[in-house]
Amino acid sequence: MIIEGFGLPQQYNLDIEELNNSNDSRMTRYLLPEQNKDLEIALVPHTDKGTLSIICHNEVQGLEILPKTGEWVDVVIPPNGYIVLVGDMLKAWSNGRFVAPIHRVVTKGDKERLAFILFTVPKEDMTIKAPSELVDDENHPLRYRPFKYEDFINFHYSTRTEKGVLEEFAGL
Repeated sequence: MIIEGFGLPQQYNLDIEELNNSNDSRMTRYLLPEQNKDLEIALVPHTDKGTLSIICHNEVQGLEILPKTGEWVDVVIPPNGYIVLVGDMLKAWSNGRFVAPIHRVVTKGDKERLAFILFTVPKEDMTIKAPSELVDDENHPLRYRPFKYEDFINFHYSTRTEKGVLEEFAGL
């Protein structure tokens, strides 16, 4: 669907398959805020480092996204629904045409938030490189140098920073 949406040749299907090479799943329990606190940050602002993240939860809201306006916005996941977030690898591969949103989780109220998250990640030795068809000098200059996923992850863990890792590591 991504290949067709960009009007790319079918040869890029292999890239998409490699970008989604393996899955990691996690069940996360977000603790309630301390007494007398209306809101507590349970997961610091970050972008997801893989390709895609699929999130479903126990209907206790708390996911927030930081748009360009600079003010946090609640993401309401409907009952029995889920949300898909773009990760840094799909952002880099698409030359920034997909956006990996900065997001966080906050806890409030008196119910614990439970979330099941499925992360898709590339092969460690995959070189992340935007297709030439998604790069042009006028409207879409190359935004990220080609890089290996493993090198990106190692950089992320060595810097211990959450926001702006992709731009710092591979941005042009």
